[in-house]
Amino acid sequence: MKGKIVEERENGDFVIVTRGIENDRMWLSMLLGFGDSVKVLEPQEVIDMLMEKTLNNGVDDFYIAGADAAACVKSTCFNLRKAKYGVTVLSDCITSYDKRKIDEMLLYYESKGCKIISLDTLLSSVDA
Repeated sequence: MKGKIVEERENGDFVIVTRGIENDRMWLSMLLGFGDSVKVLEPQEVIDMLMEKTLNNGVDDFYIAGADAAACVKSTCFNLRKAKYGVTVLSDCITSYDKRKIDEMLLYYESKGCKIISLDTLLSSVDA
């Protein structure tokens, strides 16, 4: 997703203009990953969708899978924990450009308060 900073404010905040594909989960998860640090100014339908997917539905916990343990997954986990969400990383559902970093990243996630489980563990808990 490409964006452009259109305003920098004195308090360190900035306004970004970007475009996302309607109903695309990647940009939605990115926005959710910022927790209460992001404010969508427009369009109203995106604001409404975010409210519906979080506050109005009582979303408290996220299960994380992703393609780069040292970048996107790390940032998402950090920001969700910072926003006081429960975060569970599915250890066998993440990867990295450098697979040697995965164990190190799992320890990092744990140090930030994330739970680490396998997909099988999650699925067996749902079946129970």
